[in-house]
Amino acid sequence: MSDLNINNNNTNNNNNYIDLQFKYIMVGDTGVGKSCILHNFIFNRFKKDSTQTIGVDFSSKNITINNNAKIKLQIWDTAGQEKFRSVIRSYYRGAIGILIVFDLTQNETFSHVKLWLNDAKNYARNECSIIIIGNKSDLNEKRVVKKSLIENFCDEYNCLYIETSAINGENIQETFIKLSENILDKIEKGEIDINSVKSTYEKEMKKVIIAEQNNLINKDNVQNYCDGYC
Repeated sequence: MSDLNINNNNTNNNNNYIDLQFKYIMVGDTGVGKSCILHNFIFNRFKKDSTQTIGVDFSSKNITINNNAKIKLQIWDTAGQEKFRSVIRSYYRGAIGILIVFDLTQNETFSHVKLWLNDAKNYARNECSIIIIGNKSDLNEKRVVKKSLIENFCDEYNCLYIETSAINGENIQETFIKLSENILDKIEKGEIDINSVKSTYEKEMKKVIIAEQNNLINKDNVQNYCDGYC
């Protein structure tokens, strides 16, 4: 699988950022499209036969941002069912990026964003970056959540915001780039210790093994998604 290369006008020497590994966790209600967003990001296509995630799924992909910063993303896609809530909370540990997904056509899923945000604040790293994702932007005629309401919420809680469509791919790649650039900016400003986000892959792969043993993760998904690391 080829890397995603993003070119911009940043001329900084980013050699110090080679082989950084960012742990991300995707959360949100059932049916909002978390797995479809992730599948589109990994494979650049819509997942037609999507089913509900049971427990957690693990994926990884290399990206290149800010001209030459090479990042390995380790992404945990979590189930939205309440019965998995306590298990999922342990996966926030060490996460440097949180993706909270809701459905633009379902008010209830947006009202639950604050609950997911509270979990992120309580269980993830204090300096983590959070992006809120309004999915299903292609269903504009069915949209019920106003953009102004979402933007005010994100301003209040200091979160990034983006709207996506897992069907047509709108802003899917941009979502992960935007979050990664925000984290890299924090590293450059000294808000995040660069050493704290290195050498995390082995710890995460131990979680994959444990999750498989506990039937919380689909082994086939690990084999399909891991980008040459498994």
